[in-house]
Amino acid sequence: MKNHSADLGLLIQAQVGNEDKFIALFNCYSSLVRRLWQKYYVADLEFDDWCQEAQLVLLKVIYSYRGTDINQFSGFFKQSLINRLLDLYRARQADKRIPVDQLDALGESDSIFIASTTAPLEDVV
Repeated sequence: MKNHSADLGLLIQAQVGNEDKFIALFNCYSSLVRRLWQKYYVADLEFDDWCQEAQLVLLKVIYSYRGTDINQFSGFFKQSLINRLLDLYRARQADKRIPVDQLDALGESDSIFIASTTAPLEDVV
């Protein structure tokens, strides 16, 4: 960010709902968005999808930020992006778990088979 006052101006204009200034502000942080996407791998998260997520994060951050220091805003936005990436990662990991309602209880024949010490190994596998 070469011109902090321009970024602060963009932030103020984006806070009042100027869509063009929002896009310009997002473009100021495009290298940060790309760098974080490369650093924190999330399975099946394409860059275009990540850019949309980052825009949603920026929108939320713009409306919740009350300071006037662009450097502080930048740090707040960066941490919010990292938190969103971690949320996406955790959500992908949770998708791999079998939901409790889809688990079956062991039947009587299953428990007898497991308890049997004479079952050959190939029958167990």
